[in-house]
Amino acid sequence: MNVATAYAAARRFDDVTRYCRRGLDIRLPENVNAMRGATLAVLALARWQSGDLDGALKTAAEAIELEESEAADGHPALRNNLANGYELEGLILGRQDAEPSLGRSRDALAYFQKALDIAEDLAEKDASDYLGRHHVADASQEIGNILRHRNPNDALAVYDHALARIREARSNASTERDEAGLLTASSYPLRWTGRNKEAQQRIARAFELLTQAGLYPADKVEPMSDDYDVLRAQADDYAQTGQVNKAVETYQQLLQKLMAWKPDPRTDLRDAVCILRTWTALANLLRQAGRNEEAGSLEAQRADLRKHWNGRLPNAEFLLRQSSSQIALH
Repeated sequence: MNVATAYAAARRFDDVTRYCRRGLDIRLPENVNAMRGATLAVLALARWQSGDLDGALKTAAEAIELEESEAADGHPALRNNLANGYELEGLILGRQDAEPSLGRSRDALAYFQKALDIAEDLAEKDASDYLGRHHVADASQEIGNILRHRNPNDALAVYDHALARIREARSNASTERDEAGLLTASSYPLRWTGRNKEAQQRIARAFELLTQAGLYPADKVEPMSDDYDVLRAQADDYAQTGQVNKAVETYQQLLQKLMAWKPDPRTDLRDAVCILRTWTALANLLRQAGRNEEAGSLEAQRADLRKHWNGRLPNAEFLLRQSSSQIALH
């Protein structure tokens, strides 16, 4: 499983599958099903990033089945594993504004809520528990990201409750990242409900927290990371408050940092969706600024990458459409 995880980080998904299968072929006693569940989760993630979302969903469901049986005795660590499993299935089903998903946001909400229920129970039972509060933050952010496009006020209530929870934990780099993620995500519904100053204050505070955690400033930005999200939120704030030139400049900086990370958008669907979304937002802004030639260059690169994925996956058009359907120009 650890070798497979290392290959996943290198985006060598065929090797991930090979080593996960080798691990799963080892006969283990029933009382270590948690190890099999963790191996299946690694395999599900690899299938997800390589574009096999149906296979990823099936594998994630198999992991959950094992984790549910393990968590039945109520041990906190095993219940946290189960919360992880529910979150993973939710991400594959219908994550918003991030990696590609199957677009089933209603089903995704149910799994995120299951993860949140476990996390809330763990947090309430142990005042010093961090993992439970971390899962409250994670699940709440995913729920809020879905709700904010339908009901921004409901989304704000979810984000703010999670902020209160994560602030109960002893401050460290992990809690700072969790808080920064929630502040960043909550800036969108604040702005959409006319609370622009509060939105900008939350973005500024998210930058401060990521700086404290040692993640910002950075010359390289990983796709879908915390620093990617906050830089994108800053650019979107400029765009949605009429500051087009500042929005262009911030998106250009973000794209430069993304490419410095050396993503692999022709192999990793996560990278592809992230870069397509960034190209689309920047191209739209460039056209607003009258810089049509630069916009056209980005649109040509976008068309080439979409063509590449359409040749690889039968459902690529549906998956890649998400890169332009949630550009956050509300």
